[in-house]
Amino acid sequence: MSPPDIPLEILREPQSEPEPEPEQDFTTPPPRPDEAMLYGVIGDIARAGSEGREVNPVAVAASAISWLSARVGPFHYLRIGDARHPVIINTLHVGRSAIAGKGESVALMKRIEHRLRGGSLFNESDLLGLTDSGLSTSEGLAMLVHDGCRDGKEEVPPVEDKRLWMLEEEFGGVLEKMKREGNALSASLRELFDGGSIRPKIKTSRLFATHPHYACHACITPFELREKLDGNSIHNGLANRHLVLWAERTCLVPVPPETDGSVVASLAEHLTRIITFAKGRYPGERMAEVITMTPEAEALYRQEYPSLKARDPMGATVTVLLERRPTITLRLAALFALSDRQIRITETHLEAALAWSRYHRDSVRFIFGGDAKARQQAIQGSQHREKALGYLRKAGEWVGRADLVKGAFSNRIKADDLTDVLQGLLADGQVERDERPNPNNPGTKTLYRIAPAKTAKPAKTSETQGSRGSCSPAKTGETRREVRHGTAPGLADLAPVRKPADPHETTDFADLADLAPSDCAKPGDDPDVEVF
Repeated sequence: MSPPDIPLEILREPQSEPEPEPEQDFTTPPPRPDEAMLYGVIGDIARAGSEGREVNPVAVAASAISWLSARVGPFHYLRIGDARHPVIINTLHVGRSAIAGKGESVALMKRIEHRLRGGSLFNESDLLGLTDSGLSTSEGLAMLVHDGCRDGKEEVPPVEDKRLWMLEEEFGGVLEKMKREGNALSASLRELFDGGSIRPKIKTSRLFATHPHYACHACITPFELREKLDGNSIHNGLANRHLVLWAERTCLVPVPPETDGSVVASLAEHLTRIITFAKGRYPGERMAEVITMTPEAEALYRQEYPSLKARDPMGATVTVLLERRPTITLRLAALFALSDRQIRITETHLEAALAWSRYHRDSVRFIFGGDAKARQQAIQGSQHREKALGYLRKAGEWVGRADLVKGAFSNRIKADDLTDVLQGLLADGQVERDERPNPNNPGTKTLYRIAPAKTAKPAKTSETQGSRGSCSPAKTGETRREVRHGTAPGLADLAPVRKPADPHETTDFADLADLAPSDCAKPGDDPDVEVF
């Protein structure tokens, strides 16, 4: 049978080529604010300071958060495991020069403080504590909140109220000073964030400051931050002890209005009531009353915790800068609770804190994700991790590198890239590695598999005896629940979190530590316990 005739016009038609696969978009968008961020008095201040003006309400709220965290003092605290955390929040406002509105963002807080101090920012105030600027050295910082010193032959009495708010509108200069040889400012700032003290270890400086309650609001341009924040400051924990926030003007207003005096007065009165409640019996007592969580807030925090701790897909630098997101989130939630004159964190308080935490994460990604090539490598590395994990989960047994290359990547991954992927998964405890004799060749064969889920042992109490809490493979029959979060990368096999014995019991955060604590400190025990 002869083939059917094909019309000539069809033969002449150009053959359509397959559509190319869409290119991946490696741009990083700026952070988008959530209405939940503007909670309570912080939201009132942000709206009052930004409505009808160019300034971003996030920037106004950031200055209010650090200001209030300094004013509430260390009478109330959070307990996470054995560590006692003061409600201290350092904020870092990042934006381009002349666009960020750094000066305008703190203008309303200055007016409020001016009123609370009775008409002058230099007036002493039992309600507020201290305000200053010009960070330079550890010794200079200690002088503001010292334990007593000598001025020539005269004895200078100690500063009893050590609450201190620092305003640094040119933080780039502070970062430069930290690089000078012998400057211990960075170490002191890290210590103060953890609730510690300034205690120089050199004979020429015996100026001590025990447990200052220090918080700072700083401003810097993105160029300065990337240029002056060296690798040491990134990896030693100085940078990730700040709530980093990108904020620039939202509109153009040629003649912005002044906040009405009655609004300033109302906000000042509201803050007075909050600070009076939160300050408690300080400076006579510190770390006296613990802030707890409601069962609903605890359930929400347990749900969100894996995403707060997850390795960020934007790479190692962003991951390190976000390492303290869980701690900062809990401190924000505690501050929102105190702003309602409560010492129990509710679900609403935590939701507001989580909204700030997401904005913080997106700000860091936007600021430090500007290198398109590095961003592309980081995202592709994260995708490789997911492919490797997916294959290992499906295999359910030990597999070799060759199996991974073929099964997970269809032979389309470089040896060095696979090594980087496996190294990261091993460091995170998501996979295990083993070496076994190779039956076909001399030497050994390296194998990998998904790491078994782990659970923390119960904390030792007066009723139970045993070794200090540690992580061990979960046993059959143990009470546990898997915690997963759909948006976090590589979280399908995270270790379970211990379930509280009584879901209606108040949580004091000791149950939320990575490792179960042993003999947790109780409120009132040794107020000078250092935290970390």
